Amino acid sequence: MSPETWKSVKRDLGINGGTSTLLKTRKLQITPTTVEIFLQDADYARTMEFAQVNGLRLLTCQEALVFLMENPQKLEKLKGSWFYIQGKGMPKGMSGNKNISKAGEIINCVKSDPEKTIGVAPGPNQLSLCIRSDYNTKMYNRRFSLDAAYEPSYECGAIVCVKDDSK
Repeated sequence: MSPETWKSVKRDLGINGGTSTLLKTRKLQITPTTVEIFLQDADYARTMEFAQVNGLRLLTCQEALVFLMENPQKLEKLKGSWFYIQGKGMPKGMSGNKNISKAGEIINCVKSDPEKTIGVAPGPNQLSLCIRSDYNTKMYNRRFSLDAAYEPSYECGAIVCVKDDSK
């Protein structure tokens, strides 16, 4: 990955380079009533088409993590599925298990509760977030996975979007 591409990825993901925080905190305006969850299979193109037609947008990683940790009933609904989120590509240096702060920041891993741990899989593709089943959470010692490894033609099991305020 070229230095210019790496800078772009860091900016898009909100990676705070000099500290242990890997994703910057942003003020979030997400509420349970603004997030739409549709349990249906869709590749990336169909996910984006669905979002645009319905005045929705994909969540950022931080928005999705905060929303799911603050809304256990929504987390329960999505266990065992994955969905596309905003962003594309992630450098190899990001791989491994990380912790999730209360603000939804992805930070360097210290021993933690599996419910607040995320596995990161780098790659060049669209980002997706997986919410592991209870069985897989116990097996892998983490509830979430953030991937940039899936091809955009792969079908996810859910579409999770937020109302687009810019429309």
